Amino acid sequence: MDAIGWLENLETLDLGYANFGTVIPETWSNLKKLRTLELKGIPDITNADPIGGMTALRRLYINDLPALTGPIPESIGNLTELTELSINGADFN
Repeated sequence: MDAIGWLENLETLDLGYANFGTVIPETWSNLKKLRTLELKGIPDITNADPIGGMTALRRLYINDLPALTGPIPESIGNLTELTELSINGADFN
């Protein structure tokens, strides 16, 4: 999954029910043109920090990621273009 981070012109990424470990790869912060990210049904993800590097994101959907717990990552505050945010099935506090 690290290789996805080198697809620099990618604008939409929808990953559902994939099994790629416990963290979103750091290389994904290279996705500077990504406008829509949907992650759903990935039970083992515990770290979403690289999302904060995707500064062009307008739509972010985080659904059914039960291992994603704790505070919402501060890096989400870097997403100044964000217009849609959906968080369901994560245990943020």
